Amino acid sequence: MSHTKPRTGLTSGASRVPLRRNANDSTTSSQAAGRLNAIAKIIKDAKSTGRLNLSNCKLTCLPNEMFSDIAGDDSDGLSKKDPNLSLDRSTSDTAWWEVMNLSRVVAADNEIVELDPRIGIFIELVFLDLHNNRLTSLPKELGKLEKLSILNVSGNSLTALPEELFTELPFLSELNISNNKLTSLPTQIGEVATARISLLDASHNKISEIPWELARLTFLTKLNLSHNKLTTLSQVDWNRLSNLLELDVSHNVLKSFFDSKNVTDSTFSSALALFAFPKLVRFDAKYNQLETISENISAPKLKDLILSFNKPPGLKSISSDFLQSCALSLESLDIRDNAFEQLPVEILVCKDLKRLDITNNAISASSIPKLPPELGLLTNLSNFLFTGNPIRGFQNAGSTVRVLKLLRDRIEGEMPPLTIASSVTGNVTTAIDVEVKQQDIATGTLDLSQRKLTDLSRETLVSLKIAPDQVLLANNLLERIPYALLEMYSIRIRSLVLRQNKISEFPNVTLPKLQFFDLSNNKIKFIQADLKADQFPLLSELNLNNNQLQTLPKKIPFKSIGTFLLSGNQIDEIFVPALSELTFLHVLDLSNNNISNVPAELGLVQNIKSLSLEGNPFRVPRRAILDKGTDAVMEYLRDRIPQ
Repeated sequence: MSHTKPRTGLTSGASRVPLRRNANDSTTSSQAAGRLNAIAKIIKDAKSTGRLNLSNCKLTCLPNEMFSDIAGDDSDGLSKKDPNLSLDRSTSDTAWWEVMNLSRVVAADNEIVELDPRIGIFIELVFLDLHNNRLTSLPKELGKLEKLSILNVSGNSLTALPEELFTELPFLSELNISNNKLTSLPTQIGEVATARISLLDASHNKISEIPWELARLTFLTKLNLSHNKLTTLSQVDWNRLSNLLELDVSHNVLKSFFDSKNVTDSTFSSALALFAFPKLVRFDAKYNQLETISENISAPKLKDLILSFNKPPGLKSISSDFLQSCALSLESLDIRDNAFEQLPVEILVCKDLKRLDITNNAISASSIPKLPPELGLLTNLSNFLFTGNPIRGFQNAGSTVRVLKLLRDRIEGEMPPLTIASSVTGNVTTAIDVEVKQQDIATGTLDLSQRKLTDLSRETLVSLKIAPDQVLLANNLLERIPYALLEMYSIRIRSLVLRQNKISEFPNVTLPKLQFFDLSNNKIKFIQADLKADQFPLLSELNLNNNQLQTLPKKIPFKSIGTFLLSGNQIDEIFVPALSELTFLHVLDLSNNNISNVPAELGLVQNIKSLSLEGNPFRVPRRAILDKGTDAVMEYLRDRIPQ
């Protein structure tokens, strides 16, 4: 029987793997034969290891020997059996990949112009790396690789992606499509089949808009959209991406981040416009066209914030809510080459800040007389860059250590430690020394955590000479909010932390500006049913984790709440009508309670984007559904509602 020689075949005779040829290529026939033999050996080894590495082999397509045992494949003139095409063909009809599963293929750094559609035969493939080739398209047969977990097609010339990539690959977790010619992301992204993607790199393309469907990727931890043509990020409901750790949108043409145009009630505007990133660690938005960041962004774990080179005309301000939300975690802030006329005062409370770059801004003696001396109290700051600002008195200061010392020396009238009386006796100290730092006064922060306090007197608060917006009273012995604190500052406090105390009742008080309330690790057994909505009108985040709650009121009074944390209690029922009224609730944590039944109607509460239910005794939804994320759980619940 005669056969047409396959275009991509690597045989023992004259046929070869297509290789790159240059006009001045002086490779001899023996050298070429040696290279072909080396490729043949690589393929032979793969048939025993399940790993194939053909990177940097000057290929223009995949070698035919990868597919030489495919029964019934007549493409390119192949027959069912062709003894000249097999490297180590056995007498058996069993294909080699049925004996040894091919799990990993690397064919990077070649000049492959077309991916052989027969790649779909390797159904056990987990890892496929084709970066730095000349691919202009991908075959739909990639959708047959049902176990594929990692796909790298960066550094090609792709202009579109096959729909099957997002509808047929249930285990795909990492997708790198950077350095291509894509102008958009497909709307199929985030289909159930690819909802588990945790890493998506779409940088260095020509993408001008991202689809709202991106918000379906609730497992996403790293997202790189840098070096594109994005003008806004408003199409996506970012509150759904609650697992995001790193977000890179640098080198675009962004003039704003998120869309808050749906906020219509000015009374609740600061709460309703909340964009919550509860796990975000790194945010890079350098080289854009930002002038101001006005959005109410919450990123309590943010460590690295990069906003440099937003010119012209340059970034001038950052939302106070944004900086306050990350003040306790921020370690590096880069705002160089912008148009700041003064240093954001919220920086002074960033006690863990290690690197601060304000190079080439407009901070001058005319706009502020001097750098805030309280900056010198940031003891962890080891790298402070400020050249290019017309600031007098520091041109020859030298190192960061020297600059900070000069700033500390300028602080007038250091306040002596103050003694706060306490009623605790026995093994607990009856007097506590508190040093109120100038930086705390400047930022309105009263930090009396870990002082073994049972109360605070009016006299004590008056002596502190501070009007706080943020009050930290964690890890004390308080049984209630100190009356004096409420009497003096209830209309000012925006953030109140009472974590790890001995509070047994939810405070029946009025705090009209409170946005963040942490009552976790106390002994609270119930939330009073008679609480009114006007007592906490702006409360957007309430943490009641690890208390003794057994039930929730039938009418929850926190109308602006976006994040409601109730893990580690004894709650045994989910009352859906009460949750349905919380129209701005995005994050609900009911994990580790005593819930035995999850009502199907919960799936109709469409504003919930992050739902945690693990650690409860209910049977359904099963663990497999919970592991798929909030969208899958809500869809499952909706499907259980009787028609």
